[in-house]
Amino acid sequence: MTAAAGFLAAIMSAGAVAGATTNGRTIHAEDGVDYRAPGSGPMRFVGLGRYGAGRFEGRLEISGTWHYGYQTDDPEDDSDYGVPVLYFVPDSSAAERLPYWLQRGHVRSLRFANEAMATKALVPLPTRNALAAGHIRSASGRAVVRVAGYRISIECDAPTYWTTFVALRGAASLATSGSYVERPWC
Repeated sequence: MTAAAGFLAAIMSAGAVAGATTNGRTIHAEDGVDYRAPGSGPMRFVGLGRYGAGRFEGRLEISGTWHYGYQTDDPEDDSDYGVPVLYFVPDSSAAERLPYWLQRGHVRSLRFANEAMATKALVPLPTRNALAAGHIRSASGRAVVRVAGYRISIECDAPTYWTTFVALRGAASLATSGSYVERPWC
């Protein structure tokens, strides 16, 4: 641990961070960007990265709805045209245990840093094949996932939350659709 990291840890453990309360902790990243870390949550603040990104450590099981598919069929769209995306919408009880951008409220969706691994666990191969063949545009389902680590960054004036998928607990449910997935970030 560096001297600066040790100093930050000492300040945080003493509750000297601006806005620290018994119900949680507020971490000031920059003007207009404060992160709220629930006091009883399993994610511990580690530090701020480039552009005020918040980094947290810890493991957690969260329940919610996963969404996988294409965002558009327009090749002129600057989003991920032709590349399916995966995101996870935590249930409200799970979202309340996660750090979030204070000025925008609780987490609405999570992205996985290891999206390929999460996709294989959540989306059955026949569904991925049907999506690739153009028979469907998206799939979604309910699941409980184990995650590790957590990062908050602000992109296009919206919070983006990243975590690392560890495992699927039990089986995920599945529904397919001819509709595109929504873009809950940006």
